[in-house]
Amino acid sequence: MADRIKRIFPGPMGKVVISTSSGVMLYDFASKRAISKVKPKNPVIKNAIWSKNFAKLAIISRTYITFVDKLFNILFEVKISEPVLSGYFNDNDVFLYSTHYHVKYIINKDSCGIIATLTERGYLVAILGSTLHYVSQKGALATMKVDMSEYNYKLGITRGRIGEVIGQLSKGEIVGSLSIRYLEQQGLPEIALNYEKDERHKFSLAKASRNLEAALEAALQMKRRDCLSELAEEAMKQGNMKVAETCYQKMLAFDKLVFLYVLQGDFLKLEKIMNLAKTKLKDQMLEYQTALVIGKVESQAKLLAEAGHLPLAYAIARKHKLESLVPPLAEAIKNDPQISQGVLEVKVGLRK
Repeated sequence: MADRIKRIFPGPMGKVVISTSSGVMLYDFASKRAISKVKPKNPVIKNAIWSKNFAKLAIISRTYITFVDKLFNILFEVKISEPVLSGYFNDNDVFLYSTHYHVKYIINKDSCGIIATLTERGYLVAILGSTLHYVSQKGALATMKVDMSEYNYKLGITRGRIGEVIGQLSKGEIVGSLSIRYLEQQGLPEIALNYEKDERHKFSLAKASRNLEAALEAALQMKRRDCLSELAEEAMKQGNMKVAETCYQKMLAFDKLVFLYVLQGDFLKLEKIMNLAKTKLKDQMLEYQTALVIGKVESQAKLLAEAGHLPLAYAIARKHKLESLVPPLAEAIKNDPQISQGVLEVKVGLRK
């Protein structure tokens, strides 16, 4: 071997794990060669611990624990802040380990945590139920009770035991915003939604789980225009016209309501908006826009006349034979010196 051997650790039958100056290898005695190699982030290896079936290996340095499969493909690496004193893989294939002050667990890269705080240095033997068995620094076998709620919660989520997770949340065994955030991070916003108290985050969870009704409820509670606008856009994308309509109504976004009702072909509601624009809002632009899309030509002509666009109003009145409007509009044009009288002679009709 060209590399300098630093440490040797046990391996599967007929093999050993060798830490060298350039990395870690799995050496096979039968073939007399390294059959697999890996280069952890920290090359100074302190220990290498196999899972019970030799399917996974934890390569431990002072600053990282690198997890590899039996072919030494890196699964993930976890940065650590304390030196590892001892560790083992339990029956759930979770890595449990002790440091100077804590007993910790690693389920995967995103699911790590603390099980217990130690009052003395301890070397793990096993955790059975809620009892930690360890060897003290004095060499005596000792036990202590530990709270496994967080560990069981995260393990249940990562292994798909959703019933157990919901049971823990319902019983109040798991509390706090971090547990809810973890559900969201693991792709379960629809479950997190049921236990979230903060309305802003509940809104985000509802959107992520495509529960637009719950998102609407949260947005209405917050009375935030930006949330209503965001939800309306998402509702339109999903084709949920009812939620979009409610959002636009609360925002008083009448121009968007007009567009929505045109898509739905709801002329009754369009007429209501036109009457509202005329009587309460005093919004001529909205009134004209609505009259245009529903084909109220008499209203269009009157609005154009009121806005000072007499030639346009006259053209519409003549085209649609609005006999009650043509004479007064013609008279108004004659009396306005700024308007060319030629508009009264222009033939109005459809383009061929």
